[in-house]
Amino acid sequence: MKTFAFLPTNSIKSWYESILIKYRNQDVFMDLLKIWVLIFVFLFCMFIYLRYVSLSSTHWYFLRQENQNLNNVSFQHEIFKTQILDQRQKNREKLNSTKSAKKEVVTVTSQIVTIPVMTELSMN
Repeated sequence: MKTFAFLPTNSIKSWYESILIKYRNQDVFMDLLKIWVLIFVFLFCMFIYLRYVSLSSTHWYFLRQENQNLNNVSFQHEIFKTQILDQRQKNREKLNSTKSAKKEVVTVTSQIVTIPVMTELSMN
């Protein structure tokens, strides 16, 4: 014998509405999840930019300043080197000039100092 089961339309309608409500709730949840993921990605990109790009440009700025300081110091060093070379040239010219007929020669005698073989180099 065959039996026929029939569900009333109200129960089918309520079941279908519950499925739609669940789907809508899930859809709202997915939309919120997408929004939060996009906000997170945006904030992460901002952090990466501020941490690395901005920081590296700041480092390059200070590096440029220090290179300028180094160039200034190196330029001053070169000026001093040329002044020293000029002074050496003048000294050489004074030594080799024929105007000064009398040149003094200083003789230095050396003294030989002997150290005894048996000495203790310790503090008492």
